[in-house]
Amino acid sequence: MTEFWNFRNCGILIGDSFDTHQLEKTHRLSGESRQMDVKVLLVCQNESDQRAYLKALEPFGIQIDVIQSPARIFARMTGNAYNGLLVDLKTKVKASDRAKAVIHDAVDQIPVIQLKWDPKSEQIRSFHFGRSKASGTLASFINDECRPFQARPLRKNARRPVHFNIRLSGSDRASRNYPAMTVTLNASIGGCFIYTVDDYEIDSEITMVMQELVDQTSVKGLVRWRRAWGESMQVPGIGVQFLDMLPAQLEDYSAKARLPESPKD
Repeated sequence: MTEFWNFRNCGILIGDSFDTHQLEKTHRLSGESRQMDVKVLLVCQNESDQRAYLKALEPFGIQIDVIQSPARIFARMTGNAYNGLLVDLKTKVKASDRAKAVIHDAVDQIPVIQLKWDPKSEQIRSFHFGRSKASGTLASFINDECRPFQARPLRKNARRPVHFNIRLSGSDRASRNYPAMTVTLNASIGGCFIYTVDDYEIDSEITMVMQELVDQTSVKGLVRWRRAWGESMQVPGIGVQFLDMLPAQLEDYSAKARLPESPKD
């Protein structure tokens, strides 16, 4: 059983508990007037604050899942694709260190904003991550960050900041003949984030050679997501999933990056 509220522009579905099958069935019966193109997760423990945030988000016509416990962010976001994460600041302050770490890790993967509801002034303060200003409007977050962003789940494998020197090439002949010299910014068992300003397509294949590995056999990878240059005040690049790293390479790579020996569930 999962505790969350799902809000859509055709109305609000509220309940103390829905299982996923029941919720999906309710959606099919609701007869939505148009397809939702944005789905976000709101994390807020206080029910009164939840309703204030939902009311403020109503004009945007987006789909919102709400969970009360920050401890459930990882499970919810690794199993579902979202365009953004909204975190109530008071809920975050009370969260465990592990839950806070998940939130900060999410900043590098999807748009994230912190919210604070002031019942006296009946106003919401918002604090953006990865923007030129520490704060901004809720409207700018939804319209300028969440709508253009391709929804995706959080990665399941923990990543560490580590810099491998990479010779990176795409599928075209010119790229293969003249690979780009670049570096990884972080790494996990299943993949890595590579700095690049080149325009790689999502789900396209790349080839890389890691200079630090003993075995210099090229490794194929799949571009799972990308951050374009100028998109935010964050380093541009591509998130890559390894497709054919050899066992000896994986052992060498994991040791040098100080990663666990196997992926985490």
